[in-house]
Amino acid sequence: MNQEERFIQMYAEKIYLRGTRHGTMLVFRDVTHETEVDRLKTELVSTVSHELRTPLTSIIGFTELLRFRKLSAERSEKYLGMIHQETLRLEDLISNLLDVQRMESGQQTYHNEPERLSAILEQAIAVHQGSSQHHHITFDCTEDVYV
Repeated sequence: MNQEERFIQMYAEKIYLRGTRHGTMLVFRDVTHETEVDRLKTELVSTVSHELRTPLTSIIGFTELLRFRKLSAERSEKYLGMIHQETLRLEDLISNLLDVQRMESGQQTYHNEPERLSAILEQAIAVHQGSSQHHHITFDCTEDVYV
């Protein structure tokens, strides 16, 4: 219809009058919106599961390193910083989930603020750099780019 994909639910009911069948009633119902909402919810659950696992995996890895390896004080402090960052990331993800709930109920408000792209990238590099002793990631940016 109108070059759009639609999901239609249909059911049929036999029509009888005084014991004699007179026809069939067909009922069509457009369930496109409900189908899309279900798809988005499934996608959200999948994405949230993945996004929650990522920081948890880092936290587990760093705490295992701290528990089972002898590390220099500098290295231990670095790993504790990573654990702290990942914990804040988890907190952020949970806040985002609550925001989605508020959006669905129509109660969401937005506070858009510019963020330095270099700060976001430096934080991502710090998280991944700490998880590998074999790779060194560098980032060099002289301009402040805001998103």
